[in-house]
Amino acid sequence: MERYFYTAKYTVPAEAVNKTFITNFKPQWVKVFNMSGKCTLEWTDTMDAAAGYKVKTGIEPDTVSLHGPITEKGITVLENGFTLGLDTDINVATHVLHVVAGRNS
Repeated sequence: MERYFYTAKYTVPAEAVNKTFITNFKPQWVKVFNMSGKCTLEWTDTMDAAAGYKVKTGIEPDTVSLHGPITEKGITVLENGFTLGLDTDINVATHVLHVVAGRNS
């Protein structure tokens, strides 16, 4: 079985845009870490396009975690990568994102 893995660091521009990451394979899973905003978004190939599961942490000192599914502005997989939508907790102007994607074939 072959395994494919992709990582990238991306700084969102001053005006956030849909961002396409070229992995050269069709991912089965994607995870995006917003290191500045303390939020993650995960997608697997069992989810719809533009969806994901979002976990926000560190929002308030007394809040441990806020999480749940999103059905729009999330991750859409392509034949050779994926596009990150404009979710306002993940794709935030000037924030630093770290992304990982993979697949087993």
